[in-house]
Amino acid sequence: MTYEPLIAPGAVWRPVSSHGGFMNEHLGLALHVTTNDFDPYGFFSDAGNGASSTWWIAADGSLEQYICARMRGWSMRAGDRSYNSVETSGQADQPMTSAQLWTLARLYAWGHEHPELQWPLKLADAPGQTGLGRHNMGAPAWGHATCPGIRASQRGAVLDRARQLLAAPTPTTDQEFHVNNDDEAKIAAIVAKVLDDRVRLLLRGDQPKPGAVEGHPDNLRTIKADTAAIRAKLGA
Repeated sequence: MTYEPLIAPGAVWRPVSSHGGFMNEHLGLALHVTTNDFDPYGFFSDAGNGASSTWWIAADGSLEQYICARMRGWSMRAGDRSYNSVETSGQADQPMTSAQLWTLARLYAWGHEHPELQWPLKLADAPGQTGLGRHNMGAPAWGHATCPGIRASQRGAVLDRARQLLAAPTPTTDQEFHVNNDDEAKIAAIVAKVLDDRVRLLLRGDQPKPGAVEGHPDNLRTIKADTAAIRAKLGA
């Protein structure tokens, strides 16, 4: 049986084999902290370590995903059956960075809207509750009673940001993109500059690799003509 993995938008997909089967249910997302500044891919990719999470967020806000969001990670024992997990780079006594907060908010907003996940915009503080939870809400059965440390108190800020993102208007496909005369002139000037640079490269002998169509003399004449037309339009 094959299927497309469920991957969050903006996540770098780095799949590992260290995970269980399909989750029993999707109650929410549990917050974790790595207690270091390194991405956990190398550790997770060794199945002998018996560890993995769905996502990891670096201090700069970059997002990586290691297992399909439908699958059980190996991060919090019985909790993996019902909650996806997100690791965050840093220490338990350090707050998440602003970049981490916004990335986590975007991730949670996506999970809230996804028909398979439908994470509610509320906090979860005990096993079985739905929402944005924390690793230690299931301790000691789920292990790591101090994870994610003080970052658990930032979950409300994450939900606030997620609500902002969800409330922001999104352009529809039938909306027109209008460009005024000033914008058109600026765009034309940029295009003219790019074409001028290309002409100089060709005249200097920096031809593209053999077989590339840009190197044909007809294309050189076309570039010159396009440049002249744009410059004429600008009154240059």
